[in-house]
Amino acid sequence: MREAGAKAFEYERELRTVYDQHEREMRRQVEDATAANLARQAIEYERRLDDLNHSHDRAVETQKHTVSRELYDVQHDDLRVKVDMLVTQVGVWKWIALFLGLPGLLALAGVVSAGHL
Repeated sequence: MREAGAKAFEYERELRTVYDQHEREMRRQVEDATAANLARQAIEYERRLDDLNHSHDRAVETQKHTVSRELYDVQHDDLRVKVDMLVTQVGVWKWIALFLGLPGLLALAGVVSAGHL
């Protein structure tokens, strides 16, 4: 009986050794996989941060070529006023030319150049 107990004890010790080796191997594989995932994650973070840094530079460069809405509206209103004035002046001269005809325009140009008007 003692001998059977010793064999059983020895068998359990062998099983425990195999189990422990297997457990160590599994833990090592998990640690290696975790380390590999962390390395990949660090590379991805670095890539994303690099992208973000360049995105800021691109946004600043793009802003250099844009005009604010307020400035655009002011410039557009000024331009519209100037165009309206020009159209009015052209319309007045067109009616003067139509009313006076070519001889009247030549006479008016002579008076203006002579300084009598």
